[in-house]
Amino acid sequence: MIGGPIAFPRFFRRPRRPRFGVAFLFAFICIAMLSVSCSRTKVRKYSRTELMFGTVCRISLVDTSGELDGDAALEETFSRLADIEKRISRTQAGSEISSVNGQAGTAPVAVSEETYELVKTALQYARLTDGAFNPAIGPLVSLWGINTETAKVPSDEEISRVLPLLDWREVVLDDVERSIFLPRQGMSLDLGGIGKGYAADVAKATLRRFGASSALVNLGGNILVIGTKPDGEAWRIGLQDPDSSRGEFFLSVSLTDGTVVTSGPYERYFVQDGVRYHHILDASTGYPAVTHIASVTIVGADSTGADALSTAAFVLGVEPSLALLRTLPGVEAVFLMDDGTIRMSEGLADDASRWRLATDRYSVKLGD
Repeated sequence: MIGGPIAFPRFFRRPRRPRFGVAFLFAFICIAMLSVSCSRTKVRKYSRTELMFGTVCRISLVDTSGELDGDAALEETFSRLADIEKRISRTQAGSEISSVNGQAGTAPVAVSEETYELVKTALQYARLTDGAFNPAIGPLVSLWGINTETAKVPSDEEISRVLPLLDWREVVLDDVERSIFLPRQGMSLDLGGIGKGYAADVAKATLRRFGASSALVNLGGNILVIGTKPDGEAWRIGLQDPDSSRGEFFLSVSLTDGTVVTSGPYERYFVQDGVRYHHILDASTGYPAVTHIASVTIVGADSTGADALSTAAFVLGVEPSLALLRTLPGVEAVFLMDDGTIRMSEGLADDASRWRLATDRYSVKLGD
């Protein structure tokens, strides 16, 4: 229901300074990379960090064969990522998505095949999640302005005016012309909930093309690993504890040739009148999603889908999300609840070798 202040769960009401858990998570993973044995083959390490997609992005690879041109691989990969950002950014003038948004209510806009297919994929996830993931949420994102200097709580009237503009079903795709049309003036696409996942998948394909067999891609907390660690062991990815001021993790997940994407309200938010408003917006109400979830992590092979599903799962809540995941083979989830319990999808919960509790501050709840 729209109107009046929202009763946020305890977790959302306690103002805190933003923390940079992503950096800790990455450092934790890199320890394993730096301890690789050099007994038989000279190990060559490559790493590069750039600011992209509004966050710190880092890619590290390890070459044990002596045949990988790591510098060239990183150069090409970051070039591809920069190209993706220029195409899909909602805020960069001249991007394909900003052109589509600028022509809303006026005319369709022809775009590159890459952008077109990503928008089509985003709409498929909107359909799959019944709009919990919504690529047409741009007007609401602009209205709240979270993570900008103009962040504020909109009035009920302002929210009511933008809600009709969020209908992702109205987006018109033309496969022949490869064009996108937003039929109402004021509509706008925002691919922030899927773009980094897609970029991680592109990074993986690019690095594989260069022959990388052991690599870690960290796009602001969207983690993707190629193969195993150089010693043949699975990567162990630490999940950020959102209630820790020291960047600690509450659980780790073993991962081989896969991805881990986390969504939560603990890094992008603002406080007004003592209430904390986070950036994960619910298009059905116009307000930040209200759940008892402190963070949700999706584990799978496809980072594009994991990115969209992590947002959707936070909006949907635990039980609807678990029901959805049962229909998606190979996709698992970890929910940290604001009461200190941890819920998991069945496939992950049933295989204790794939996860490890990192602190006694939380407890794992298995089954119903």
